[in-house]
Amino acid sequence: MRRIVIFLDYVTGKGSVRHTQIWFAIAVILTSYTAYRILESGEDTVSNVAIYSITALFGYLSVVSLAFRKPISGNVLGITANLGEMYSQFQFRNIGLVFSAGYYLLFHVVGLITWTRKENQDEDGKVKTTGTNQGFIIFTIATGIVGCICLYLYGSQWGLISQDQPLLLYLNILAFVVGILSQMIMILRKPWAWYMWLTSNVIWFILNMVSGNYIFMIQSVLYEWNCILAIYIWHKESK
Repeated sequence: MRRIVIFLDYVTGKGSVRHTQIWFAIAVILTSYTAYRILESGEDTVSNVAIYSITALFGYLSVVSLAFRKPISGNVLGITANLGEMYSQFQFRNIGLVFSAGYYLLFHVVGLITWTRKENQDEDGKVKTTGTNQGFIIFTIATGIVGCICLYLYGSQWGLISQDQPLLLYLNILAFVVGILSQMIMILRKPWAWYMWLTSNVIWFILNMVSGNYIFMIQSVLYEWNCILAIYIWHKESK
């Protein structure tokens, strides 16, 4: 156990830059290889694959910045990635993830505004953990209810989710609910938000695999390691 703590202290401290470089390099290699195989098979267009790949890479940079509590880069990169995610997931008819990305984008704007306030930062300019905002919770619950109703009642009717694939419908609903809860809790600067993201990534992995969105399927796997580091970093700061 002590060795694990020493390792986590290193990769989140003195060795954080090197760790991030290696982790991102792995992401670039896997994304590039997957993109190449998709193009080779003719499954999608060059422009779409380029958008998926660039979006995924922006996503990697965003989540690692958020894990290390960087208020500006984490949210700005998040907004950029969310725009691409909305387009990308729509191509695979993962409408729950489209709705989620739209919600994430909105709350990244909120995060950019609130996290950059001096009272919400430590002496190093990194975001501090905080108490609960009741307004955000009410908004998220309301959004979740409306989103679930729309997905369940109109997902197939609008042609967004195939009627003969009920599994995709329910996975989209589950991904939407868990995703927006994770985002709200993170923007509220709660350390346990990253446990929610661990769960979200499992759902996203399954959904992306079933729908054939392989670039984002790989992203979900690499995101899990980032969540583990974020849990350690945020809990350490909260103490």
